[in-house]
Amino acid sequence: MYLSASGILLRVWLYLSFVTLLSLQAITLGSPLQTQDILKGSQVHISDESNRSVKEVLSDPSLFSSYEQEKVELGYTDQEIWTMFILENNSSDTSHPIIEIDNPILDYVHLYEIEDGRVVDHHLQGALLPLGPHGQLNFHFDLTVEANMTKQYLLHASSKSSALYFHATLMSHHDFIDKELLHQLALTLFFGLIIGLIIYNFFIYFFTKEVTYLYYIGYQLFTILAYASYTKIINHLLRPMMLQSDAYLGVFYLMGSVLFMLLFTRAFLHAERFPWIDLGMKVIALLAIINLAVSYSCCYLMDASSMLIMFTSGYLIISSLYLMSQKVPHALYFVVGWSTALTGLLMLGLHQVGLTPFPDSLLYLYPAGVAFEAILFSIMLARRINHVKALATALATQKVLTRELHHRVKNNMQLIISLYRLKFADVKNKAIKERLKESENNIIAMSTIHQILFEQKELEKLDTQTYFQRLLDAMRSSFAEKQISTTLNCSVSLTPDQAIHCGIILNEVVTNSIKHAFDEGVAGEITIALYEKESHIIFEMADNGKGYDKSTIDEGFGLMMLQALVRDNLHGTVEVVDQKGTAYRITWKQ
Repeated sequence: MYLSASGILLRVWLYLSFVTLLSLQAITLGSPLQTQDILKGSQVHISDESNRSVKEVLSDPSLFSSYEQEKVELGYTDQEIWTMFILENNSSDTSHPIIEIDNPILDYVHLYEIEDGRVVDHHLQGALLPLGPHGQLNFHFDLTVEANMTKQYLLHASSKSSALYFHATLMSHHDFIDKELLHQLALTLFFGLIIGLIIYNFFIYFFTKEVTYLYYIGYQLFTILAYASYTKIINHLLRPMMLQSDAYLGVFYLMGSVLFMLLFTRAFLHAERFPWIDLGMKVIALLAIINLAVSYSCCYLMDASSMLIMFTSGYLIISSLYLMSQKVPHALYFVVGWSTALTGLLMLGLHQVGLTPFPDSLLYLYPAGVAFEAILFSIMLARRINHVKALATALATQKVLTRELHHRVKNNMQLIISLYRLKFADVKNKAIKERLKESENNIIAMSTIHQILFEQKELEKLDTQTYFQRLLDAMRSSFAEKQISTTLNCSVSLTPDQAIHCGIILNEVVTNSIKHAFDEGVAGEITIALYEKESHIIFEMADNGKGYDKSTIDEGFGLMMLQALVRDNLHGTVEVVDQKGTAYRITWKQ
């Protein structure tokens, strides 16, 4: 009897399938059902072809080989993994085991039930698919194996949006629920804590309007978005049509965290004062933006993003150590906080790329580290508020004391003027009286400064329009018989020191103009202007009198004093113009 070619191939296929089944170590379903690892001892095929069908894989048993590890750790890859295993129920009761896949962000996970080399049942779950009604975070498949039955399964997993790693664990429904509830409780505590801190810091920002708090809120938001996507929490909140978008937003979440980490650290520690640290932060920020642009346009650089956020944490730790050596306040908080965050990031990153020299339970150190770092930084920010409040109280007290000091100085100067008036009341010499009046006006110029500073809220700048007007009013009363008008136009505020010097100069120049620029009975005008031009302050005083006359204008102490004040105190220059009167132009750099 001769067999056709198809018959020969069928027999070969059945033989190879039999050999494959013999090499498989069946997983016994005991009573009670014990938690067991599925991968170790199973037959595994790691494929580089993403479009291979289950029929093609089953038709070539030689693709499979024994797998000696308890976990798949392929990292970021385009490869797919096929795992064949057998469940054997030797008891007299039907068993209902659950197979759990502990990576909730795999794109697709297929479970095929195989019978006589063909698929008789198919289950599909994945991060790119809508969630089922169960509400659990990790993927799981509910199976049924009747009494004294053996079933063969083929597990197929693939993921391009995330790293390809997972445990496949067989467990009872009770154990699965206990594990899932503990996992969800830990995540609830973590997200509840972080969201509470975000709200807390937002209210602080709302009342303080300090951008540092806004940067930290941004960092916390992107951090919990990244972890919510990683743990599949977002999948429970998003519409089905948005699931695929979220699967490819990991780079956006991580790079958002990087940028806000840099902004927060730079603003809080004033890192711009240290050029090399500031330059490093700008370079990292540029790399993050480039990574975002490349990931959006052509290549999804999730692995590069994971490396960049870990590098950023390391750089911030080194920078904070340096700033701590420079006695920068709160730098120690950043060393501890970023070190804790980096430890968790390293564990999570090594887990994703397939390098895990530690138990999976230590992965909870990442949310624990993030929570610790968030609490630490929130305490630091709260202490900053107390420090700012103390500074504000001290500043308010200082302002009150300073205003009181100005008031006392003004009173003392008024007392000096009163004493001199009493002392020289009997002086008959007109020249001496004029000299005394000029000195009195100079004291008034200084006294008026202190009076204005006492009256206004701002102590750093002086309203020059008000100040000069008061000085002119005081001088005009001394020369009431003269028909002289004044025009004042000031558009620049000055510091108290600058204003005092300008007041003495104004007193000297206007007094000279009143005394010498106009003949008896002749009306005149004096113009004063203070303005800014090309980063310089210009102080102009001019009259429309008879002009510059060396024989009448005193070139002695008065003019020498004016030049000395401008040169030594204002660090400027004086220009005297003799044209239709006399004009003084004083210029100094702002």
